[in-house]
Amino acid sequence: MNINNISVDNLCSENPTETLIIDVREPNEYNAEHIIGSINISLSKIDIDKINQLKKNKNKIILYCQSGRRSLEAYKKIINTYNPNLYNLEGGINLWKEKSYPTNFMKKLLPLERQTQIAMGSLLLIGIILSIFINPYWLLLSFIISLGLINAGITGWCGLGIFIAKMPWNKI
Repeated sequence: MNINNISVDNLCSENPTETLIIDVREPNEYNAEHIIGSINISLSKIDIDKINQLKKNKNKIILYCQSGRRSLEAYKKIINTYNPNLYNLEGGINLWKEKSYPTNFMKKLLPLERQTQIAMGSLLLIGIILSIFINPYWLLLSFIISLGLINAGITGWCGLGIFIAKMPWNKI
């Protein structure tokens, strides 16, 4: 599959009246900081019908996320049902900020992926420590977390990540 990538510098030269910029990160990430003029449709909810409703007279659609990985997944998800005017922003908002382009910044927030990694690592460590000092059955906690990691890697769905996204500190 040939991917239509667009660089950060080229995005800045685009006519905003002809370009729809879609942030495919989760709403809490978008609310914390996003490219000015972009809208939010998370990767889990993106589909061609939603894009067509928002597109209006825009003839170019650019997808972005934190680093470019999730927007590439969204690109692959909808490219077969859309036209060639769909683009993936290389480097995502990280590269955008690195090049000192403006963003709408609301609140400093750890990304959901990092929050989930911290929670899973902590639960694994707690399970191991408790199995050593209290009861070996606490290894089941580490086993369950490991199964969750394997499931998330295979399916792309992470129940703990969804749970963490609903926590009050992730609401703006």
